[in-house]
Amino acid sequence: MRVSLDGAWLDIAGEQGPPLRLPAAGLERMRAGYTEGKGGPFYMTILWPAGEPPIKLSPLREDWPHYAAFARALAARVAASHGPRAVERGDTQFGALLGPVLMGLLLAASLAVCIYALADEPTPLRWAPAAIPALLFAWLFWRYHAVHRPRAVAELGELERQLPG
Repeated sequence: MRVSLDGAWLDIAGEQGPPLRLPAAGLERMRAGYTEGKGGPFYMTILWPAGEPPIKLSPLREDWPHYAAFARALAARVAASHGPRAVERGDTQFGALLGPVLMGLLLAASLAVCIYALADEPTPLRWAPAAIPALLFAWLFWRYHAVHRPRAVAELGELERQLPG
């Protein structure tokens, strides 16, 4: 797939189907973010063209430097057309909440073990099995709020945390 931002137009050409040519001013909103995976970060930009379904763009690892420059330039165009609140940073709601929700379920299960199965243990040892899930839940919940939760940027510089360095 080839994506280019030339003047006032955004061109997207893939191997299948005709190329897509969108006016950059016609993008109502965009969100740049990443998901952390086993192989490293997975960067993604979601574009919302006026009257069209969202378009998701994800660069290959070797294209990261070009992707970062493209995302910055596109964010500047979208902000110029619709204001800085039209530019968002973060992951999808599902992707952002997946880790905290799963760890919350593990924490609930470990608390149930502490309450019911370890009822006869001394107090400090009784709560030990829940300590690690509680710490991981707190860390994942903080990461959700600090990095992955989708939200509008106050200024375009906030986008830098969501782009490859």
